[in-house]
Amino acid sequence: MGNRAYVIFEDKDSQTFSPAIYLHWNGGPESVYAFLDELDRRGVRADQEYEAARFLQIVGEYFMPDQLSLGIVSGPSSAADLGRWAREDNGLYLVCRAQPRRVRRLWWDWKTDVLTEWTSRKVNAERKAAYQTIADASQSYGKIGPQLQMCAKLLTALNNQNGPPLADLLAALRQGDESARDPAIDALLEMVAA
Repeated sequence: MGNRAYVIFEDKDSQTFSPAIYLHWNGGPESVYAFLDELDRRGVRADQEYEAARFLQIVGEYFMPDQLSLGIVSGPSSAADLGRWAREDNGLYLVCRAQPRRVRRLWWDWKTDVLTEWTSRKVNAERKAAYQTIADASQSYGKIGPQLQMCAKLLTALNNQNGPPLADLLAALRQGDESARDPAIDALLEMVAA
């Protein structure tokens, strides 16, 4: 089980394809579109093989140190071979990063045993829904208690090694309203501080 998908980059004429990038746990649109946005944010513009390599780097940075959620295999030799990679939970994201970026979605319909390609309207609706899911999660994050918010920042700092210094976060977590403190989070903090 997983949340699997393949991501393949193609040239603007859909003639040349990158190696196929396999995502085991984060193949849903909420993750894939965010990874593609990060690729845009970093200004990566190259041929499909180099874009696939940078995409793989970004996803790998996100998954570290988990080494079993990401893979790469030889990609299709022609458009006729694309069905092989559309058989996962989330199908295939076929990405052309010429301006503007285009994402084609291919899906294997197990009931009819037919490869289907979504319309651009359906792809855009999926992308909007993915961003709405992310926005909803961000709003929910703002509703959790201040100690848990600080704990999330701490874990983000540990994961990314970016953001505020760890000592500052730990000090802030130890301050504040005693009635809002959660013993489970206090135990987590003690483990992190040790």
